[in-house]
Amino acid sequence: MTTSPIIRRVGVADGPAFVGLVRALAETGGVDGPDDAAAERLVRAALSDPPPFEVRLAESDGHVVGYMVFFMTYSTFLGKPSLFIEDMFVVGDARGHGVGVALFDAALAEALDRGCCRIDWSAPKRMAGAVAFYRARGARIRDDWHLFRLDGDGLTLSH
Repeated sequence: MTTSPIIRRVGVADGPAFVGLVRALAETGGVDGPDDAAAERLVRAALSDPPPFEVRLAESDGHVVGYMVFFMTYSTFLGKPSLFIEDMFVVGDARGHGVGVALFDAALAEALDRGCCRIDWSAPKRMAGAVAFYRARGARIRDDWHLFRLDGDGLTLSH
């Protein structure tokens, strides 16, 4: 990489690159990425108005090398908006060149511009590099709350 990364919003022509990065993140995490139907829904949602989430791409030397997906949440206890980072990923050969820092700084700038009281995200424990990256930026691992998930067959109403 010879140029500093440029962080920009996703555009119509970016669909394949965006999906490719999401699939690369899934592969890195050892999980299944979006199939073709899910990828189509993902791109359609990213480009909708208003979108349910926002996407920032990191571009360097004319190539998309990373992305971040985030959306707004709200703290009822503080009465202020908060920002949740759903995904942040940089391709392997672009790591260590400031791309992750630029994406993370873009999240910080968005949070500050929007008057947010915090930024939240999660990272799998097995991704030690991601954990170290976030800790180096002053993030702390929360042990006072549990992260829960309800999916699959659990998504049914109790009777």
